[in-house]
Amino acid sequence: MVTPPTTDDEPTETDPSAGPHAHVTDGPGGTETGSGSGTTAAAVCGDGVVEGDEQCDDGNLELHDDCLPGCVDARCGDGVLWAGVEACDDGNLDDHDTCTSACQPAACGDGVVQLGESCDDGNLDDHDACTGSCELATCGDGHVWLPFEDCDTEGDTPTCDDDCTPAQCGDGHVNAAAGEQCDDDNKVPFDACTHECQHATCGDGLLWEGAEECDDGNLTPGDGCESDCTIPPKYAAYSPKHNLVPRSPPAVRCFRPSRPRDQGVWVFVLYAGGCAGTRDLAGFL
Repeated sequence: MVTPPTTDDEPTETDPSAGPHAHVTDGPGGTETGSGSGTTAAAVCGDGVVEGDEQCDDGNLELHDDCLPGCVDARCGDGVLWAGVEACDDGNLDDHDTCTSACQPAACGDGVVQLGESCDDGNLDDHDACTGSCELATCGDGHVWLPFEDCDTEGDTPTCDDDCTPAQCGDGHVNAAAGEQCDDDNKVPFDACTHECQHATCGDGLLWEGAEECDDGNLTPGDGCESDCTIPPKYAAYSPKHNLVPRSPPAVRCFRPSRPRDQGVWVFVLYAGGCAGTRDLAGFL
């Protein structure tokens, strides 16, 4: 009698869902093993299919578009320039270097104080506290800081003092560019600095109180007011003018009245002082 051969192999079963070439065999411990189209392939960046850990996959490995090699999304601060979107990308989001956190070049007027800027108020207005060059507004910078400056000409000019106020005689600031020789902070015509900010001098027609006895606007001697602006001991002129200037004890007080006489200058000599009185008490030169 012939005995049929024996084997330790278990019978195989065909899995109809696995396809005609796939077979599932009970392995050790009852696990299933197989082969064929049922296995999962690794994700491939650049194949145009977002899979696995990919954030994006645009079908290429272009460095400067919105999906970087490695299939990660392009973003500001990644150190790669995103063409058409970013103007710069320095690999960080620091707003105080040359490339801002918006990946745009740092510039005066962007509202961020960069290295080399004293201020940045987000505009290029030259007339506020931060100028269009991102410097703090100061008198003398050539820009009128409103409403704190009236003018700004970077120094004295005929119209503007170097403290950024209008040039005017009597403001206490000597502005040579405006033709001032002096400025004693008043517009009194009878002191050492006249109301026109000129040094008081004999012959200017203005009586310098305490220094001159008279001033008839000239330096002509023998006309009742000498060339040193003193009154002679006695002066008389016999003519329709009836000039008479006694020396003592009068005080010279006034000049340039409304009715001009003799070079347009009157010198009143009043015994009672002041400018009141009659022509009988006044001599004119």
